[in-house]
Amino acid sequence: MALKVREELKKAGLEVLLSRENDAEVPLRARIDKARRAGAEVLLSIHHNSAASPSAAGAETYYQSRRPESRRLAALVQGYLVKATGLNDRGLKTRLNEDGRDYYYLLREAPMPAAILEVAFLTSPADQKRLSAPDFQERAAGALAAALKRFVASPAPGPFPDVPSDHWAARAVAWAAQQGILSGYPDGRFHGSEPATRYELAAALFRLAGALSGQEPADDQHEREAGEKPES
Repeated sequence: MALKVREELKKAGLEVLLSRENDAEVPLRARIDKARRAGAEVLLSIHHNSAASPSAAGAETYYQSRRPESRRLAALVQGYLVKATGLNDRGLKTRLNEDGRDYYYLLREAPMPAAILEVAFLTSPADQKRLSAPDFQERAAGALAAALKRFVASPAPGPFPDVPSDHWAARAVAWAAQQGILSGYPDGRFHGSEPATRYELAAALFRLAGALSGQEPADDQHEREAGEKPES
């Protein structure tokens, strides 16, 4: 799939560097060093998922918890992929260590916006059938290439793809997200025109107090189902 994504991006005139082109083991540190030396604008790690239960299916994308541009990247990748393939949308996620830093080494150490994409489950019979189909592979690769092209071509002041750069509140939204006061929806979008509940107002004030006191609020983004509104 990565090889197909590279071909699509090369057609658009973009330079692409792969960490590996065959079934070789490449240490995570070496992957990051290679991207850094090349001056990469973005790092996308493509995986296929697995689970103990065959009912687990779909796509999910992990992003760097302290980098708004990483969340924007993840939202574009996840959104384009799900729309093009019809995969179950498991949403955007973060995973943190006890010290509050990103759990995954690649996300924790990458100096550029980075994301880890899980394209379907090898342990799901339905997903496995999709992954083996050439048409699915082409649609998935085309979607990922389109998401990456949009990311590098139209940088935004914040992490939400539905907040255009010329919106009157774009800078305020970006600041609130960077401070951890507003986290948006699990689908990666801000949904700025939707009304806020008193619960959400209390949560925002709680996070603001934490930011002012120097204590980072907990990120429970990964614990909500796609489509749910954050309540804490």
